[in-house]
Amino acid sequence: MLAVIFRFFTSCFAAVALIANPFLLQAEDLGGGLVIDVSSGVHNAQNPVDIFLEAGHYSLYPVGVAQGGYFDASSAWNGNVLGCYGDAHLCVVGWTRELTISAPIVDLRPTIYDDWLNLEVLQCGQAALSADRPFWSIFPAWESPSAALEAYRSAANADGPCSFEVKRGGFVNFFERELNNPYATGGVSVHVIGSATPQRVEVDVFPDDGSNTLNSLSRYRVPVLLYGSPSVDLTVLRPETLSFTLLSSSIRFSPGAECVAEDVNRDGLIDQTCVFTGAHAARPPVPENKVSRARLDGLLAKGGRILGQDVLTQVTKNER
Repeated sequence: MLAVIFRFFTSCFAAVALIANPFLLQAEDLGGGLVIDVSSGVHNAQNPVDIFLEAGHYSLYPVGVAQGGYFDASSAWNGNVLGCYGDAHLCVVGWTRELTISAPIVDLRPTIYDDWLNLEVLQCGQAALSADRPFWSIFPAWESPSAALEAYRSAANADGPCSFEVKRGGFVNFFERELNNPYATGGVSVHVIGSATPQRVEVDVFPDDGSNTLNSLSRYRVPVLLYGSPSVDLTVLRPETLSFTLLSSSIRFSPGAECVAEDVNRDGLIDQTCVFTGAHAARPPVPENKVSRARLDGLLAKGGRILGQDVLTQVTKNER
């Protein structure tokens, strides 16, 4: 397995509350490309965000809510800030960003060996942010999310974005390497430069169930209805490139789907009903009535990328 590790430092998590619908990405033109959101304490090595990338060269640039991402900042300590000693970037704990990318099939270049991960990795980071960090600090942190975002974006603009090359197409897994604990809050959003800008597609998770309820103890196969439109031709959908991710749940669904083409709503356009299968037999418990954004991502045969979103209510209930 090859892995790409990126550390990012960012911005105002409180600004998330300003979004009218907190489960939908803000519509903002980032000059083309894809925005990926990784949730702290949720998306780890066992439950990554899976994204299919074709062969090519890609760069990652840090974004926050104002640039179309869902997250601004991460904290492994529930937002606590300690030990800055009058200099924000020397915080022992505080706001930061950290992102790891692994690719069990895709050939990523260049690579080094990471003893902690026990993997060949491609590590990318901004030297300007860590050169003067104290020896007792694992990585630089800031006393406010906005200060962290400003510092990282300034360093990225000066040094250039982190970049990597995919030698052959396949799924790339995005997750957090070090901030995965029950106290973690916030997350990381990145703009993938080099990926086609997604076309929005209307989706309906559990189309035959108006409650959109996911029982984490019983539902191992989740149907998602994708509606075709004049701008999105689903007759050329590539089911093997589809991924289905929950923003606030450790339930993982295996990448790739089984799809059936049919004009469901009788509008003369082909729709697709795609079924995703849970990757783990044992399901982790979740609080009753926990709401989570569900995201579907994938490619069309003509080279386009699609993105659809819905909202689920998760419950943990034994069914007899």
